[in-house]
Amino acid sequence: MVVKRADSARRTELAVIDAARALFLDTGYGSTTIKQIAQRAGVSQETVYKRFGSKAAVLKCVYDVTLAGDLEDKPMADRGLRGLAEEPDAAAMLAGYVRFALDFHERVGPLVSLARQAQGTEPDLKDFVRTIDGERRTGAGFFVRACASKGFVSIDPDRAADEVWLLTSFALLGDARSRGWSDDEIVDWIVASLRAEAFA
Repeated sequence: MVVKRADSARRTELAVIDAARALFLDTGYGSTTIKQIAQRAGVSQETVYKRFGSKAAVLKCVYDVTLAGDLEDKPMADRGLRGLAEEPDAAAMLAGYVRFALDFHERVGPLVSLARQAQGTEPDLKDFVRTIDGERRTGAGFFVRACASKGFVSIDPDRAADEVWLLTSFALLGDARSRGWSDDEIVDWIVASLRAEAFA
């Protein structure tokens, strides 16, 4: 019985997340209401508030599940980054990381853009955006340390992590794609830039 209740709760949560994702992307964060989310998910508004607490919290959950693909609390480093340490040289490690960042942008870039636009009126979203930026910087630091352990970093690792973080930002990747650059072109340019500045 407990398992069935847990399964039902998870299905409800995913239904709300799917409904909210569609509404946020179709009509925008500000125009979407909890009532609309509840109606689309086939649940009551009370259920949404009980499970999530606020519209900002719903957006955060949409982000988490869209990024990870599930509800598991699993570090992103375990979802694709650790394998980069097996690459034979700096260029291959950098290319793998940039492709990881491009996938990251593909999955959640539009949601992060919505959060940035709404953070002026939603203090919780301001903290959320700050957290996302911090998590990206932590990921860049993890990656650079892996590179440094193989002798691939030619400058101060903190500075190298900053450069990786900046050159794989949502804004930069989004702008490059909006100019019609292919992912291969973006990867080649960022790898060349980072190798010229910070990597052996």
